[in-house]
Amino acid sequence: MLETSEQVLSCEQLAEHCQDGDQHAYAELLARYGPRVYGFLVKLVGNTHDAEDLTQDVFVKAYRNIGRFDTQRAFAPWLFTIARRTAATFHRRKRPTAPLEFEPASEAADPLKQAESDDDCQRIWALARLLKERYFQVLWLRYRENFSVAQIAEAMEISHLNTKVLLHRARSDLARKLRAAGMMQNLP
Repeated sequence: MLETSEQVLSCEQLAEHCQDGDQHAYAELLARYGPRVYGFLVKLVGNTHDAEDLTQDVFVKAYRNIGRFDTQRAFAPWLFTIARRTAATFHRRKRPTAPLEFEPASEAADPLKQAESDDDCQRIWALARLLKERYFQVLWLRYRENFSVAQIAEAMEISHLNTKVLLHRARSDLARKLRAAGMMQNLP
């Protein structure tokens, strides 16, 4: 990791270094965000091979446009905006070719609880994938990427209020689907 006087650089600082031509800073951004962008794209396009290609496209676009990035703003929403737009272009040009398998993000100490949790998580995200595309995107950015409402608004290029409305509607629709699937009793 790039460090300055024992302090790890923020993503915005790394982007500023990239603007000055620092390849190591860009490699660090790729290492930090590559898996997250890939995971987001897998969920959007439903195919790991297409997601790999699109992830590369996203980082090429980000590299080419790093000079346009405002280092006074958060880097993640800027990058995920590129990812979302790249996926939208992909959908306009080509339909996904294969269904995806969910890969859980966490590990628990008890294997039985972990298996149950993974299964529930997989079913919840499978139901979420059936929602409107924007609903799925807002849920993914909020709960998988831990974006704030402001970061989601920036990444999706919508207002703060619209983001809150989308989150509310997405949660409501997902809750209806969970009730219909008999899964509400399993949720904490």
